[in-house]
Amino acid sequence: MNEKNTCKICGHGLFLKPILQYQNMPSVAQHLPDAESVKEDKGVDLDIYQCSGCGLVQLDIEPVPYYKEVIRAVGVSKEMTKFRNKQFGDFVKKYNLSGKKIIEVGSGRGEYLELMAKQGVQAFGLEFAEAAVKESKEKGLDVAQGFVDDENYKIPNGPFDAFFIISFFEHLPNPNVALR
Repeated sequence: MNEKNTCKICGHGLFLKPILQYQNMPSVAQHLPDAESVKEDKGVDLDIYQCSGCGLVQLDIEPVPYYKEVIRAVGVSKEMTKFRNKQFGDFVKKYNLSGKKIIEVGSGRGEYLELMAKQGVQAFGLEFAEAAVKESKEKGLDVAQGFVDDENYKIPNGPFDAFFIISFFEHLPNPNVALR
């Protein structure tokens, strides 16, 4: 269990007994072992706890080595593009963000950042993976390489009027630090 036995979001204590336990599970979901290294690969036991305060369900395990990188499917389907365009358009309209600066934290290869840029905003991205940053820049996107891992981290091009995180927030080991 984590050092403090506290929730990574609200700081309340976790229930002492795990709500689920899985034994000998794969240690990663990406970068799976190849035929040569599979002999060295070992499963991990996962204890899943729930916060007694906010109810968040969370793993009691160190993050995978690639947790700073956004890993998405090869492409974005027509259906997802349509959905995100509507979602982003509604977001910009609801919060009066037209012409304003918005950053995607964990922008990957810029799949969603491209769509946000078409909503009439100044779209920026922050991504850890060097190759993804390079690919984003080749698309003409304004993406900086970095990762928010402490409260004093300064995101390039800030301040911003809004931010969005898609399928990445749940991978942050210290989400409150990133939000601060």
